[in-house]
Amino acid sequence: MAKFFNTITKPITDKELKDIYESYTRIARDRGDHIMSFNKFLKTPNINIYVDMKCLNCHFEVREHFGDYAMEMEAYGSPFPIDWCPKCGLNQMVPKDIYNKLNT
Repeated sequence: MAKFFNTITKPITDKELKDIYESYTRIARDRGDHIMSFNKFLKTPNINIYVDMKCLNCHFEVREHFGDYAMEMEAYGSPFPIDWCPKCGLNQMVPKDIYNKLNT
């Protein structure tokens, strides 16, 4: 699959890893999914990869963890992630690169 947007790889601290794992366990618990151990979670692909997202409606920007997006993109065959904007509440958050391409 062609890549239409950039991602950011950054080192993450032990505290950030624990926070990401806690977020993962809350989501998995809410969905009724099996929760993997912390050690297995550390081997998850894209754990230290982020994507800059921007809202097509209100122009709000945020850097998000890419792991969940990667799984959804694979499952749905999507070329880029789309998410709900935490500011305006619309399903208009796209990678900033896509935002720029659509608005030039």
